[in-house]
Amino acid sequence: MTSALRWFELSGNPDAIRNRYSDPPDLSPFLLREIFLYGHDATLTLTGELSRPPDSSIDDQSAVASLTLIFWSVVDLSQDGVLVDRKLDVEISQSDNGNIAISANGLGNTLSATCKSFDIYGFRVYSDDHVQQNRKTLFTYRNVWNSCLISLL
Repeated sequence: MTSALRWFELSGNPDAIRNRYSDPPDLSPFLLREIFLYGHDATLTLTGELSRPPDSSIDDQSAVASLTLIFWSVVDLSQDGVLVDRKLDVEISQSDNGNIAISANGLGNTLSATCKSFDIYGFRVYSDDHVQQNRKTLFTYRNVWNSCLISLL
């Protein structure tokens, strides 16, 4: 694999990161919060926290940068072990054939995938205080909410 580009430069919208950081952080460590795999269109999303907040929030010690990456047209996916360690070392690179390779390694587990392209799907900054005050409840998860609605029919 040859890649002189950084991870965000391989995305379809690198300015989503470039406009927020003078020197964007790597994805190592990346505190994983969610993984979604959509089988109907072979799409994978990873949501987690970057190692540091953007330049505009650098003075806020409790600021957390949340990032969602969406990988389109996944052609290969493998997982070794169960992702129990949420602090992962994520690498995104471009292979010689133009595909994007994703590798996420944690303590005793590995997730790897190959896709056609990816985008920075979401980026937001919040504080630890916000997290404590707005913890997710059972019904904030889509599958639980949808299951409850279907059971009412």
